[in-house]
Amino acid sequence: GELQTALPEVFSLQSTLRAIGFGLLRTLIATLAMLGLVWLVRRGFTRLQVLIEKYRDAIPSVRIKTLELLSASVLASALDGAVRLLRILLFVVLFYFYIPLVLTFFPWTAKYADRLLDYVLDPVVAVLVKTAAYLPNILFIAVIVAVTRYVLKAVKLVFDALERGTLTFGGFERDWADPTYKIARFLIGAFALVVIFPYLPGAESPAFRG
Repeated sequence: GELQTALPEVFSLQSTLRAIGFGLLRTLIATLAMLGLVWLVRRGFTRLQVLIEKYRDAIPSVRIKTLELLSASVLASALDGAVRLLRILLFVVLFYFYIPLVLTFFPWTAKYADRLLDYVLDPVVAVLVKTAAYLPNILFIAVIVAVTRYVLKAVKLVFDALERGTLTFGGFERDWADPTYKIARFLIGAFALVVIFPYLPGAESPAFRG
C-alpha cells in the first residue's frame, strides 16, 4: 500500500523535474536568441547613425520656393532622434515578446502569458488607433508652428532694421523697436495658440480649457 502511494508521487516529481528542465533549456535558447537580436539591432542602428552623421551635410532642406520651412540641420537632428526612438521601440518589442514566451515554457506560468500580452497589446492598439486618427491635426499644428516661426523671423528682421536705422517710419523712434517687437511677438504667439487650440488633444475637455 505504501509503495502504491509513493509511485504517483515519484512519477509526479519526475514529471515536474522534467518540465523544469525542458523549461530552463528553452529559456536558455530563447535568451541566447534574444541577446543575439539585441546585438544585431544595436549594431545595425549604430551603423545607421554613423551614416546619418556622415551624410548630414547632404540632407536637403525643406523649402517652398525661397522660404525655408525646415533647415538641413533640423532635419538631420530629427532623423537622428527618430532612429534613436525606433531603436528603443524595437528593444521594447523584443522584451515584450521575450517575457511571455519564457512564461509559456513552464506549466505554472503559461496561463499568465496570454494575460500579459492582452494587458499590453490592448492599450498599445488603442493608442495607435487614436494616433492614426489624430495625424491630420498633428500635420496642421506642425504647419502652423512652422509658419509662425518664419513670420516671427520676418517681423524680427523688420524691427532689427528699424533699430539700426536702415528702415524708418515716420514718427517711429529707433528705441521703440525692441519693446514693440516683444509686444508683436507675444501677440503673434497668442494668435497662433488660439488657432492651434481646437486641434490639441483633449481640447474639448473642461479641465484642459481651464
